[in-house]
Amino acid sequence: MNQYRNIRRRISLVLLLIILMNIFFCSLSTARSIYTSEKPKRVLLISSYSPSFITFDHQVKGIKSQSEGENIELDIEFMDTKRLYTKENLKNFYDNLKYKIQNLPKYDAIIVGDDNALNFAYKHQRELFYKTPIVFMGIGDYQKAERLSKSPYITGVIESISIKETIDIAKKLNSKGKNIIALTDNTETGQAMLKEYYNEKGKFKDLNFKSLSLTNLSYREFGIELGKLSDEDIVLLLTINTDKNNLHLSFDKSVEYILEFCNQPVYHNYYYGIGDGLLGGKVISHIEQGSVAASIVKQVFKGKDISKINYIKDSPNKYVFDYAILKKYKFDADLLPEGTIFINKEIPFFKQYFKYILIVIIILLFQFSLIMFLQVNIAKRKKSEKELLSSKEDLMEINEELVATNEELIASIDEIRIQDEKIHELVYTDMVTGLHNRFSIFQLIDSEICKEKHKGITAIVFLDVDNFKNINDTYGHDMGDRVLKIVGDKLKAYENEHTCIGRFGGDEFLIMIKNQDDIGNIIYIIEVIHTIFDEEVVIKTTSLFLTVSTGISLYPYNGNCRGELVKKADLALYEAKNSGKNKHVFYEETMNELIEEKMYLQEAIKKATKKQEFYLNFQPYINCKTKEVIGFEALIRWNSKEHGYVSPFKLITNAEELGLMIEIGELVLKEACAFAKKINEKRKDKIKVSVNISATQLMHNDFYERTIEIVEKAGLSPMQICLEMTETILIESIEKGTTVINRLADYGFAIALDDFGTGYSSLKYFKDLPVDILKIDKSFIDNITLSSYSQNLIDAMINIAHYKGVEVIAEGVETKEQLSILKKHDCDMVQGFLFSKPLSEEETLRLYCS
Repeated sequence: MNQYRNIRRRISLVLLLIILMNIFFCSLSTARSIYTSEKPKRVLLISSYSPSFITFDHQVKGIKSQSEGENIELDIEFMDTKRLYTKENLKNFYDNLKYKIQNLPKYDAIIVGDDNALNFAYKHQRELFYKTPIVFMGIGDYQKAERLSKSPYITGVIESISIKETIDIAKKLNSKGKNIIALTDNTETGQAMLKEYYNEKGKFKDLNFKSLSLTNLSYREFGIELGKLSDEDIVLLLTINTDKNNLHLSFDKSVEYILEFCNQPVYHNYYYGIGDGLLGGKVISHIEQGSVAASIVKQVFKGKDISKINYIKDSPNKYVFDYAILKKYKFDADLLPEGTIFINKEIPFFKQYFKYILIVIIILLFQFSLIMFLQVNIAKRKKSEKELLSSKEDLMEINEELVATNEELIASIDEIRIQDEKIHELVYTDMVTGLHNRFSIFQLIDSEICKEKHKGITAIVFLDVDNFKNINDTYGHDMGDRVLKIVGDKLKAYENEHTCIGRFGGDEFLIMIKNQDDIGNIIYIIEVIHTIFDEEVVIKTTSLFLTVSTGISLYPYNGNCRGELVKKADLALYEAKNSGKNKHVFYEETMNELIEEKMYLQEAIKKATKKQEFYLNFQPYINCKTKEVIGFEALIRWNSKEHGYVSPFKLITNAEELGLMIEIGELVLKEACAFAKKINEKRKDKIKVSVNISATQLMHNDFYERTIEIVEKAGLSPMQICLEMTETILIESIEKGTTVINRLADYGFAIALDDFGTGYSSLKYFKDLPVDILKIDKSFIDNITLSSYSQNLIDAMINIAHYKGVEVIAEGVETKEQLSILKKHDCDMVQGFLFSKPLSEEETLRLYCS
C-alpha cells in the first residue's frame, strides 16, 4: 500500500507542475493582452505611387520590420503620381485624405515615401498634419531634404545611389576592365543619374567613362551596340525606359532586352532586377529606407523631440549580388565586402535549419524522458493493482455492464454526429466539386473582411474555365460536370489557412487569399494556380486542354464589402477573357468605363452584322524565288460610323462573346469565294484564297456541311479555298475539331496551320493533322536579321515542314534583308508589307487581274 501511495504522490507532483506552468503562461498571455489593449499609435504612410509600383512592397516591409510587436496601426494612402501626375488627381487625393482625417482619429506620425509625397505633406502641413511628426524616405533631392528638415516637425532619411562604390567593386571583380559603360536614356531620371555618373569620373584615372544612350538610338540600334561590348567593358545600368522614337518599355522588359544582347555582366544600383539577370552592386535598399524611417518614428513615440533628430544624410545602401551570376562569369565572391547580401545562393540544409533541428532534438529528449518516467510508474501501478484486486470477477461484471452502456451511448452520439455532418454538407458544400458552395464562400469572405484587426492584404479572385460552354455543347452536361469535378480537385489541393476556394456557379469559382504582406505573394499564388491546368485532362477516351482566366480585386484598396469586391473581381475577369484569356488581371478603376464602352461597341456590332457593314481586304502570298502571287489571305475589316476603325481582334473577340461568329464567319467565307471566282476567272493556274476559321465555327454542328454548301453554291472547287486555323483553336476543340479538319481535307480543301511556333504543342498538331501549309508567325521573323539563333530556328521549322511535304509561308516580312535570309533557307512563300499591305477587293482586282 505504501508503494501505491508513493506512485500516486509522484503523479500528483507531475500534475501540479503542469498546472503551475499553465498558470504561468496564462499570466503572460493576460499581461500581453493588457499591454495590447492600450490605445495604439496611429501612423499614416503616404506613397507617391500605387500598390503595384516596384519599390512600394519593399518600403512597407522595412516599416513593418520595426513596427512588428509594437502597438502601432499603419494606414496607407496612394497618390499614384507615377501614372497620373495631374492637378485633378492631386486635388482628388487631397479631398479624399482631408475627409478621412476629419472623420477618423488623429494620426500620431506621418511617413512619406518619395518626393511627391513629401511635397504634398509640406504644402498641407498646417492644414492636415498640424504639429504631427513627418518622416521622409526615398528622397534623392539633398537640397530639398535639407531645406524642409529645418521645419521642427520634419526629418527623415536621404536616398542616394552609390555609383563610386559599385565601380570600385566592378574593378576588383573584372581585372580586365578598361572602360565603364553607362546605359541610360533621355528621361529626366536618366539624365540626372548620368550627371552623377560623370561626377565620379575624376576618381578613376585608369578607366574611360563612356555612355550608351537611347537619346539618339532606337531599341533595335541599342541592342546592336550592346552586342559589340567586350570583356574590357564594365556595364552599369542607369535607366533605359524610352528610346529616340518614344517607345516605352517597363523596367522588367528593359532588363530582358539588355540581357538578350549584352554578353557582359550588368551592374545596377537598385535592388530590383538583381536575381533576374542583373549582377548587382551597392544598391539602394528600400527595405532599409523603410526600416530607418520607422525607427525614427519609434524614437518619437518613446518621447524624443523630433526637432532634435537630424535627417540622415547617408543613404542606408547595401552590397547585394546575384551569386549565380557571379559564378557564371567566374568572379571571386571573396573579393566582395563583408556583409554582402547574396541572392540565389544555396545554403546547406543543416546550417539553414540548425536552430529548428536543435529544438526538435531537445523536444524529443524531453518526450523520451517523460515516456520512460511514465512507463516506470505505469509498471509499478500495474504491479500494485494486481496485488490490490481481490474480487476480480465482480469488477469484470460491473465493467462489462458499463462497457455495454457506453457502447450504446457512443452509437447514439455517432448517429447524431453523422446526421449533423450530412446537414452541414448540404448547407455549405457544392455537390459537384466538393468545394465550398456560394453561400459558404460568401460567409468566409464576410467573416474575413469584418475582422476588427485585419492584417495584410486580402485578394478576392474570380476564376472562370475558358470555353467551358464548348465542352457542354459538344460532349453534354455529364461530361461538363466531370470536368468541373476535376477542376475542383485541382483547386482543392491548394486550400490552406490563407486560401479558401468555393464554386460560385456554373464554371466560375471564387478564391480568397487572405493576410498577405504584399501583392507579390498574391501574384505568385495565382500564377501557381494557373500552372496546375498546364497538363492535358483525359476523361475515358476524350482529351481536353483546359485554361482558366482570373480577375482579382484587393481588400481594402478596391472596396470594404464583399459585394463590391466580388463585383470588381468579376469586372477584372471580364477584362482577362476579353484580352486573350488564360491570364490574370487586377481590377482598375478604368474598367467600369471600359465595360460601358464595350457594351456600346457590342451593340454596334449587332447592328453592323444585320446591315452587313463588314468588308474584306486581301493580302497576297508571294513566291520567294519567282516573286509571283500564289494566293491571298482574306482579312475582315470594319469602319464603324460611331467607333471608327475597329481592329479585327476586337471585332472577332466581341462577336464570339455575342454568339455572332457563325453568321459573320459564313459572310466572310461567301465574300472570299466570290473574290476567288473573280480573281481566277481568266487564270489558267488557279490561286488559293485563305479564310481564317474560329473555334466557335469549328465546333458548330453543321460547319462541315455549311462550308461545302457555300463553296459549291459559289461554283468553286474546294482546292481554291484554304482554311487557316491556329493552334489555340485546335486546343479548344481537339477531339471534334480534328475529325472535322480531316473530313474537310479529304474533300479537297487546303489546310493551313497559322501562327506556328507560338504555342507549346505546335509540333503535335503539325504531326497529326493533314496540314498543307505552315505559316511561321511574324514574331519569329522580326529578329532574324539580328540573331543567328532566330535564323537557326527558322531553318529548323522550314526543314521540318519540307520533310513532311508541307509548304511554308513566312508572315510579316517587311525588309529586303529578311527576304534574303528566308530565300537562303528555302522558304517557299512570304507575306508582308515588303510586297503589299492588305488591299480592298477593288484595288486587288485592279492590280492583279489587269
